[in-house]
Amino acid sequence: MQEGTIFEELHISNMCTDESDIYFARVIGRIEEIIMDENFIKLQDKFMEEHWREFDEEEENKLAYMEIFKKYIAVIEKFIEEHLVKSIDDFDMRIFERELELV
Repeated sequence: MQEGTIFEELHISNMCTDESDIYFARVIGRIEEIIMDENFIKLQDKFMEEHWREFDEEEENKLAYMEIFKKYIAVIEKFIEEHLVKSIDDFDMRIFERELELV
């Protein structure tokens, strides 16, 4: 790989100056890896396959959409958080949520 090309991997953690920036960059980097993982993609595809029939071009069923959204958040958030806890020793969702508020 040539230096200076757009194909170089960006290591944002190298650009961070304080501990909270480094922590945030580590978590975001790990989330990127998680959502690109085959297991995550399969989980998401399975969820979509189970619920796609609820969506059509007729009148929206907002109540059904909200239930599907709640299930999606529960399944996806749980999957991501479990993998973050396993892969980052000091991961704490509350700290990460506070960091998100600062962005």
